[in-house]
Amino acid sequence: VQSIMTRLKIPADVPIEAKMVSNSIERAQRQVEGQNFEIRKNVLKYDEVMNTQRKVIYRWRSEVLQGGDTDELVREWISEAVTLAVETTISNEVGPEDWSLDELLRRIAVLYDTGVTADDIRGLKDVDDVVESFVEDAQKAYDRRAVEFGEDLLRRLEHTVVLSIVDTKWREHLAEMDYLRSGIGLRAMGQRDPLTEYQREGFDMFSDMVDSLKEDSVRYIFRAQMVEQQSRPDPVVRLQGTGGAALKRQASVRDKTGRNDPCPCGSGKKYKRCHGAAA
Repeated sequence: VQSIMTRLKIPADVPIEAKMVSNSIERAQRQVEGQNFEIRKNVLKYDEVMNTQRKVIYRWRSEVLQGGDTDELVREWISEAVTLAVETTISNEVGPEDWSLDELLRRIAVLYDTGVTADDIRGLKDVDDVVESFVEDAQKAYDRRAVEFGEDLLRRLEHTVVLSIVDTKWREHLAEMDYLRSGIGLRAMGQRDPLTEYQREGFDMFSDMVDSLKEDSVRYIFRAQMVEQQSRPDPVVRLQGTGGAALKRQASVRDKTGRNDPCPCGSGKKYKRCHGAAA
């Protein structure tokens, strides 16, 4: 069209009136609008992944912030954290005589001071029986904490621990999800759908975050120590980690330990996913 206008010396301000031109412009406009629609729809699909995860986290925060009884939530987390510790250490695919009982007891001891011994486990033949034994023991230990602290003080402790750890883990997870999304488009070069990869890896990351969140919350609730300070009339709760190291010491530890370094408590986790979360 431009070459025709040049040959015929048509002024640039003269409107072009031709069905062929109008149809070409309409087709181009429809293609652009279709592409923009697909882009917006794709963005919504990515947002749906985060929205689903956000609902879980916000439901927990709402239960705590609205003054709900955290007893049921914490008991559920205790059962799930203990079950995960058992099932990731032993399995029915290996005979009971080959179970690593020392490692199992070490992992349970990270969560709470268990009353179950290796001799008690040797008499069990199925992983589900072992899980049931530890869960029952952990719930009894939680009952003893309620007696030791009193219901009101234990609820205050749970509110503080749950909110602190949930907020810390969620912020870290948001940053990791943003990093994942920024480079997920490159998966298309490997003939893989970026959205599917984002959904799969995002789910795995969220599951790991939730497991870590529950384990840390349970550990701090069981490791909390109640101390009295003369300057305050009410008892003060001091949280302790697995090695008996009080949280007040973590400021100095944090100065020496990188976020991705192994945690000094010996749990085998990165510092940011262990004591660094509470710090």
